[in-house]
Amino acid sequence: MEIEIASSRTIKEIQDEFNHKFPYLTLQFFGLSSVATNLFSKENRIEDHSQTLGHLYVLDQVGKVNVNGHVKVDTLENQFLDEFQIPVQLYRKSGNLWLQTIETNHWTLSEQNRHGEEMDRSLDEPQEDFDQFREQR
Repeated sequence: MEIEIASSRTIKEIQDEFNHKFPYLTLQFFGLSSVATNLFSKENRIEDHSQTLGHLYVLDQVGKVNVNGHVKVDTLENQFLDEFQIPVQLYRKSGNLWLQTIETNHWTLSEQNRHGEEMDRSLDEPQEDFDQFREQR
């Protein structure tokens, strides 16, 4: 699957298209602020997903980003940044949290999505009451 990158597209449209294929992953977009000490800091994350790419970034070209399951996370993030100057980070669902995938950027999108699904499923399973299994003295 390819996601079209054009100035008229909103962050939400791109996130929804991506999330349709990978329901346990999400792309977060960041500003190009020279004030932020870390490009991918929470303060630099774009929270208004209704904004268009053209409003947030200077797009020199229209293009597509390949998002099949064999693509590695760092490849995807680098493609957004190198080809379109759009800083994005992938996050994986882990229960009720979204975790940045910094330590597992070498995994493929399918591996990340599968791990997110496993974490989500493990929360749905009944938890054992470990107090019942306390050793008797």
